[in-house]
Amino acid sequence: MKVSCTYTSIITANIFFIIFLILILFYIEAKKDVFHKKEITLLVFSFLLLVVRLFTPLEFPITYSVYITDIYEEFCTLLRDTEIKGINIMTVLFTISLCGTVIITIVKILQYKRLFRLLSHAKVVRYIDTKNVFGKTIKIPIKQMKYIDEIFIIGLLHPTIIFPENLVGKEEYIIQHELEHFKNHDLWYKLLVDILCVIYWWNPFAYIMKRKVSDMLEVRTDFSVVENISKKEKITYVNNILLYAKEKSRMKMGLGLNKSLSKVRIYSLLNEKDKQKTKFNLVIILMILLSFFIIIEPRGKLNLSEGQFTLENNNTYLVKNKEGYDIYSEGKFVGNIKKIPKELEKLKILE
Repeated sequence: MKVSCTYTSIITANIFFIIFLILILFYIEAKKDVFHKKEITLLVFSFLLLVVRLFTPLEFPITYSVYITDIYEEFCTLLRDTEIKGINIMTVLFTISLCGTVIITIVKILQYKRLFRLLSHAKVVRYIDTKNVFGKTIKIPIKQMKYIDEIFIIGLLHPTIIFPENLVGKEEYIIQHELEHFKNHDLWYKLLVDILCVIYWWNPFAYIMKRKVSDMLEVRTDFSVVENISKKEKITYVNNILLYAKEKSRMKMGLGLNKSLSKVRIYSLLNEKDKQKTKFNLVIILMILLSFFIIIEPRGKLNLSEGQFTLENNNTYLVKNKEGYDIYSEGKFVGNIKKIPKELEKLKILE
């Protein structure tokens, strides 16, 4: 059996995505605003795996099928068999999804073009040296603009840091924070999540994850900034977060601030405890990885007559002979076939 993408593999990817995302969200909520560096790293990696899970709704040759009846089977039957004016409903849904993706993509491209036009007229204040993803030293321009109220970094390979005209706090910490986003490849990460939201625009959980990914990246960046500075400098950095939090009511000034996120960032940075519980995160990562090789299939209820039976993947195998294959179920010979039909492609074959 070849690698394939089916409607059940797409449904399965979304089901696992939602289940694991909900579990991670419950974990984040239970942490009560205090995270350790290792926890944040594992959470970011978990989100990355979830993104990859939705990007690869595939069925592999070693995929294990889990069969579900009742509501799930009825739902799949509805998708598979229902027609609207002679057109299969899955074709209709796919067309709607594709059209939505195209429209959102065009809108985002136009928004970015408008932004880059504005940036071309921004005043360059100075340059700062850093290394790009290929290890090459580059100069990052720091620009100041009139018509923005947020500090941000833009550009995957040739980034630019943008400042508003009115700036509060210490400039060097803001610059360092934005540079850490670039060094940690957060811009690529956010682009990947944005693309996911464009493709799965109809899945509200994709947007929930986008917001949480942004929050976790901000906390991870904080840990990167304070990693090699003194305790006194760390306090100054925390004070800057507080200062920006107070300014939020007037303008969204940098460092990805909102009231609840500011609390998480400050508590996490000031937490001196070394105790780090990572078992949950590791279990979630393992479960997400295993889910790549599981597919949820529908199965209707069978009313078998006397002498009829079903062939299950776990108790049936084929034995190759000169003319075709012998079928064995639970160790007993039940018949033979010349060619393997599609329905039996997953069965084990003994030569």
